[in-house]
Amino acid sequence: MGGSMLAQIRESLAETRAADTEEEKGLWASVACILRGGQDASGPLEMLFVLRANSERDRWSGQIAFPGGKWDERDATMLDTAVRETQEEIGWDLRTRRTEYLGRSQDVSAGDRKAVSCYIFHIGGPPSSITLSLNASEIAAVLWVPISRILDPSNEVAFTVPIAGSVPASQLYFRACQLVPSECQPQDTPQERLVLWGLTLWLAVYLLRNAGQPADFLTAAPRYWTSRQDAKL
Repeated sequence: MGGSMLAQIRESLAETRAADTEEEKGLWASVACILRGGQDASGPLEMLFVLRANSERDRWSGQIAFPGGKWDERDATMLDTAVRETQEEIGWDLRTRRTEYLGRSQDVSAGDRKAVSCYIFHIGGPPSSITLSLNASEIAAVLWVPISRILDPSNEVAFTVPIAGSVPASQLYFRACQLVPSECQPQDTPQERLVLWGLTLWLAVYLLRNAGQPADFLTAAPRYWTSRQDAKL
């Protein structure tokens, strides 16, 4: 699989670009993995992430994610869910002419027999012309991250997750990636909050690995450790 990274991603998703069918609706939730750049003078290929606002009603409150959310009866397909949620959360219409639908990546389990579908898009044109409007009740920040930085092993870190109800208090340390954005809105978002791990990390790795990129180290065994000393990250 040759050519630019964008061309490799496009080629890897070629067989999935057929429109969703009615039978694929209602899976539970779907997200949009949005890319920009990677062609001509548009700069390096970058991936969009959101930092979800703190909310007791949000399963991924305060975490890095792709824009997206739960299927709704208004949605004819899971692709429609990703499009609707993206517009509601960051104010970008994925149906615009300058946005290319690349295809559907591998579904990932969110536990409880629930599956999350991931749809890939590329926004063309100068990156500086992409204007996003955040829904502050759902999204605390939006960031663009060069994919080369996601693939850089020096950005691998351990993400701490407390074990609920453990006595004495203890935690697990999950393999994760410290995101180093080229652009972040708002600019003063604390760097320590920009950590990619869990379901969204797996979705990103599936996409990059299937396009021939060396991303396996981010999901290699062991996936987590019981002490920071064992993590050695």
